[in-house]
Amino acid sequence: SLKGLLAEELATVLRCLEPSGEGRWHEEAASIFGTPGQDQTGAVSFGNGRLPEAFRIASEKWLEIGRDLFAEAVTLVRWQTKINGETGISKKGSLRSTRLARAGLEFHFPLLPLRPLTPAGLLLLSAASASLKRVGLNRNRGWGAVCTRLWVNGQEQTPAMLIALTKPPITQFIPGPKSSIAVTPNAKGLRLDITLD
Repeated sequence: SLKGLLAEELATVLRCLEPSGEGRWHEEAASIFGTPGQDQTGAVSFGNGRLPEAFRIASEKWLEIGRDLFAEAVTLVRWQTKINGETGISKKGSLRSTRLARAGLEFHFPLLPLRPLTPAGLLLLSAASASLKRVGLNRNRGWGAVCTRLWVNGQEQTPAMLIALTKPPITQFIPGPKSSIAVTPNAKGLRLDITLD
């Protein structure tokens, strides 16, 4: 799931921020994503990814022409086979295919804040999204390259948040009781965009 992929990337970010494995940043991350085995859910609900509206409208027209043409327009097929290490010949019956989404497709994932998010929470979401470089099948073998961006109220926040994270003083973002509310549960426009590379 997208939430699981982001949580995995955030764990790497947290190891850099707090190598001890505990502290305010870890508490903020637990607030956003929830803690496994606990009753309390995370502060953010991750919606299903959708193609942009203009693309969906065009897709309806393509589907009228034919599903095969639509499938060719948005996907490609990669073929693989196992090779016998001794003979250098492909193994019998090992040819298989995988259908992949084409590079350039963009998916919008709405994020619904269930509780108020702090500036530190947004910074962690931005860092996790910027760290996410591969998704899907065989992502650990180099497939599924993506570019991920966090948008708040129609403005991309990832670059600004990453600059804030890398340049002192980041103390303004350190979670604490005085952190101001940046996004409330009824806020519109919190979205994560993933573009396939």
